[in-house]
Amino acid sequence: PTSSRHRLQGMDGVRYAVGDLLDARSVTDAIKQTRPRVVIDTSARRGEQMTSGQDFYAQAMENIVNASRANRVKQIIIHSSVGVRGSAKNILKEQFGFDTESSNIRDKGQAEIYLENSGVGFTIIRNGLLEFEPVEPTGKGYLSQDMNSFGRITRTDLAALSVSCMDNPDCMGKIYH
Repeated sequence: PTSSRHRLQGMDGVRYAVGDLLDARSVTDAIKQTRPRVVIDTSARRGEQMTSGQDFYAQAMENIVNASRANRVKQIIIHSSVGVRGSAKNILKEQFGFDTESSNIRDKGQAEIYLENSGVGFTIIRNGLLEFEPVEPTGKGYLSQDMNSFGRITRTDLAALSVSCMDNPDCMGKIYH
């Protein structure tokens, strides 16, 4: 209930379900209440949350998958990170000094694996550097299956790419950068 909704203000058709991703019952209740066809997981830990609890993403994904399976969700789209499971490792390390072996990145990898093995339709989008501005989409974002690709993307372009994968058989079972 304390999560910011300001980026979604003014959008038609947005429904909210309140829950805690680490509480299986509240995730199940939220999905049961809203009955979505597609679940998009954009969860993120910030600040001190990054080091507390080594299995946030894996536990959250397990709860989302189990609730989705029980409520006949057709697809889960997860926003993960470039660097997960060794993707773009050399670029990230050499150009940015980014640690692709951190507990946070390993945890996201476990979440991806759980989703891939779940039997629920899925799409994984590993975004690079996420820009907050501009608010309007640039139209320059694209999905690539090249696991060494890396770049900046705006939140609005990432949202547009996510929506383009909803109910899209061409995106099903794929991992994108």
